[in-house]
Amino acid sequence: MTATVRPPRTAPGPSTVDVIWERPPALGMPGSALLRVRTTDPLHLVDLTDQVGSQVDAAVAATGASTGQVVVTCGHTSCGLIVNESETGLREDLFDMLSTLAPPTPHRYWAHDDLSRRWENLVPGERPNGHSHVLAMLATHPSVTLPLWEGRMWLGQWQRIMLLECDGGRTREVLVQVWTTTAPTTEERAGNGTGADGGTPS
Repeated sequence: MTATVRPPRTAPGPSTVDVIWERPPALGMPGSALLRVRTTDPLHLVDLTDQVGSQVDAAVAATGASTGQVVVTCGHTSCGLIVNESETGLREDLFDMLSTLAPPTPHRYWAHDDLSRRWENLVPGERPNGHSHVLAMLATHPSVTLPLWEGRMWLGQWQRIMLLECDGGRTREVLVQVWTTTAPTTEERAGNGTGADGGTPS
């Protein structure tokens, strides 16, 4: 069976990513930053890797640490985070699959959009976005955690951190936290009475 060749999708609409506030790491506290992401398309993929990487670099420079964790959290329910390759054809494939899987109202009935029966979590100007919530549940994560290793955020060669917008255009907020640790030296372990594996003796 021969696959049908699709014409290329139009280029994605513009998106912006701004840093709203930053807090440097302190004793026992992570370096933190809040990103504001503006999308324009109903389905929109926004690469956040460079902005997250800048926060990692700042935390490493401030602490001198080389290990830790990077936690990126999206505080919304109709978009989310993915870690995958950023490539035009793959984006087209993803959007085509998502559009087939969960088409918006009126192409499919969504109980979430039926205001004659829905009574929870209603706000003025409620959007018909039941499909967007379902797509976010199926295709994204609310949070991703990546290792900080040898002073850098550890990602595979083609991996990128991306926000997948399922209900654009919208303005979204993403929290970045960089937790840093410094491995104790042999002398520090001996002085603190820790075991050979670095844990406290029982």
